[in-house]
Amino acid sequence: MDHRLLTHAGIHQATGMVLAQLDISATEALARMRAHAFAEHRMLIEVANDVLSRQLRFTNAML
Repeated sequence: MDHRLLTHAGIHQATGMVLAQLDISATEALARMRAHAFAEHRMLIEVANDVLSRQLRFTNAML
């Protein structure tokens, strides 16, 4: 895991990537990442890191 990405800035950057992937607001993108983290029993920062490293891509099928 790249610990440089484990920052609040990383969460904001990942939020931007998710909003672009789904064409939704930043608020909704962050909510989707939080919901995914909760469902997977993971920390939000871990999900953000996966988004930034392109290991996780959000799709509308994930609803």
